[in-house]
Amino acid sequence: MKTFKNLLNSKNRYVSLNYSSSKTLNKLNSIVLKSLGRKINLYDKKDLKTLTLNEIKKIDNDIRNKYQKNLIKILKPEIKKITKGILSDEDLDGFHVGAQCKFKKKDLVRKNEKNKTISPASMTTVNKALGNEFYNYPTVPHQDLYSVGFRSSSTFIFYFQITPNYGDSCLMQISKFKNKVGIYDVTKKYILRNLNYVAKKKTVRNLNWKVPKDIRPGKIFLMDSITMHKSNEINQIPRIALNIKIIPKSLNYIYKIYKIKKKFLKSNNFHNLNVLKNDLEKVSKYNNAINFELSMVNLLKNNIDEAMIKLRKVCLFNLNRLKANKIFAGGLFKIAMEELNSYHVSKLNREKHKVIKYSCAHSILNTFRGPQL
Repeated sequence: MKTFKNLLNSKNRYVSLNYSSSKTLNKLNSIVLKSLGRKINLYDKKDLKTLTLNEIKKIDNDIRNKYQKNLIKILKPEIKKITKGILSDEDLDGFHVGAQCKFKKKDLVRKNEKNKTISPASMTTVNKALGNEFYNYPTVPHQDLYSVGFRSSSTFIFYFQITPNYGDSCLMQISKFKNKVGIYDVTKKYILRNLNYVAKKKTVRNLNWKVPKDIRPGKIFLMDSITMHKSNEINQIPRIALNIKIIPKSLNYIYKIYKIKKKFLKSNNFHNLNVLKNDLEKVSKYNNAINFELSMVNLLKNNIDEAMIKLRKVCLFNLNRLKANKIFAGGLFKIAMEELNSYHVSKLNREKHKVIKYSCAHSILNTFRGPQL
């Protein structure tokens, strides 16, 4: 309970945890070496430098596909122990183990990338085709809220570093929020022929970036969809890491973390939305990011003016109506920023009460089900 409260109440927006079993890391390393097909010391610089691009690609692909079930079996007990009393079995259903593999520094040619015809692809697609350049390109500065379909300000991201955090390796960097926690503005950018929305250059320059010391083997690094992160430049030593994203299917975790008693009435959404609004108002005093969910609650209440007020509280930029409507549409229809277009905004105006399963709006309504706390 305390771990999650520290995460959601802090400006760092991350915490680190220990594995419940020392055998877990050994099992993960075993899977990586099985994919590699030869024995190396995953903690030795010289051995890591012998990895080829094809080997890194194979490890990445096997994590996502061939050994996916094995990795879920290894890591699910760890996730369940960490989230016990916070998330339900339903919240943990259907998660995937992602691969975060990077190769070595290399000169790349990217001519006229913007002019190529591209079909925007969801960044959350597990089996997305990855070209060679992906492994030689650093992770762009971003917040995951934009790429998980605006489903939750508290998407919980578990990061498992397999190789050491050597200074000459591509490592994840985090930026602490300066004044208040919130959502940064983004800009459209084509990266490796895929459309992405990344934090604006001015924002990135003004932030203080660092590699947390606990991003290393033996530690589980936990952050959320508001955490601003990127990687440093590709360097001389390959990096292998795993991650898991857990998106709560209701706001019950808020009631558990902040120990708030539920006071909902059966089959009375109007009353329940008002109760939820008041409860989230209390939480927002400690966790400003929850104003995102508050804006969606007000949208479901057809109170667009109040929804705008709450969304402005969480946005760390000048929010105009067009940008707000895109975020609202994403929250109702579970659409990532790179897939949003004018059609979805017009759909928002036509279908204010129609929500998509597993969207942010759906998780809000899902909170009214189940026993009282």
